Amino acid sequence: MNKFKTVFKINFDKNRIYGLDILRAVAIFVVVLGHGSNLLSVNVENLTAMFIPDGVGIFFVLSGFLIGGILIKILENEQPTLNTLHKFWTRRWIRTLPLYYFVLILLIVLNCLFDKGFSIWETKHFFYFGQNFYQAGLSFFLVSWSLAVEEWFYLLIPIIIFTNIAVLKLKPRQGVLSTAITVILLTIAYRYYRYTTINVDSVEIFGKMFRNAVITRLDSLMFGVTGAWLFYYKQLYWIKNKTRFFIAGIILHVTIKIFTDFIFINSAFYFCNFSFILEAVATLLLLPFLSQLKAAEGITYKIITIISLISYSMYLLHAEIVKNWIIWFINLPGINNIPALTIKYILYWVLTIILSILSYKYIEMPFMKLRNKK
Repeated sequence: MNKFKTVFKINFDKNRIYGLDILRAVAIFVVVLGHGSNLLSVNVENLTAMFIPDGVGIFFVLSGFLIGGILIKILENEQPTLNTLHKFWTRRWIRTLPLYYFVLILLIVLNCLFDKGFSIWETKHFFYFGQNFYQAGLSFFLVSWSLAVEEWFYLLIPIIIFTNIAVLKLKPRQGVLSTAITVILLTIAYRYYRYTTINVDSVEIFGKMFRNAVITRLDSLMFGVTGAWLFYYKQLYWIKNKTRFFIAGIILHVTIKIFTDFIFINSAFYFCNFSFILEAVATLLLLPFLSQLKAAEGITYKIITIISLISYSMYLLHAEIVKNWIIWFINLPGINNIPALTIKYILYWVLTIILSILSYKYIEMPFMKLRNKK
């Protein structure tokens, strides 16, 4: 029994920022909830979509905030050289790429074995995150679209910031803020241009050309970078207004759901031009309060922290491996009654959490230890 517990036991640093763990745990919870709800019924899926926020949008802002903070600290203590840039990329890619490629190769093998119409050649774009740079029309490894957005953010934004500082002789605070504002404005302008040149007459077109494409979502991460800039350079203002910002963020998130599901549900103009901005701002407003919530205790604290730690594994495994393969294999004829569907849905969650814990401990952690030695 003790050996069994050891296999699943996760140790973590008690000095983690609990508020950010809460936000990360909420984000992955709503992502897994949303993707798994159709295991019960289409009605449950539609109902779930009406009440949960956009987990991916939350992840984008949180990631921008964390990576922006890392970049600011680097630039305030080191020169913006190629070596500095290389060290940053190495640390990020050791963190994200091993598990991604593990899941990617596993999916390719499974499809080769069980899908006669599958073409390995069609997966080549996934190895360099080119699957949705300009537009997304994925029929394979669907959740990877958001990771591709993040990976291009890791690659492009530091280059722009470092170039601004080195070439234009800007201070880090100027270089980071000017880059954030410029990318936000350019992305918004491009989305509007794309809206005026494309007939957005379906959810599929909206997803393919707006929601799930790299070049139309970079502003969400840059709102997070803007938050990191405020946290680092305007800390007194950030902390002083944390409660009112948090309340405003919650109200805005609720308002967005009302707008999205009841008022502007058929407005392509709203979805293409305003929905991403409002979601990013709503999440940004939560960060001053949550970034100052640094300590807690008890079982709830432990559960939230562990879910936060395994969130990356949950993201990569829940839909592609658990739902689309494992649950699919057990979806035998005659078990589509309500009790069986409920059991299948519970199994979806249990397997996602168990496999994610194992993935975190035995794939993610060894590479992170290797990263920390560099």
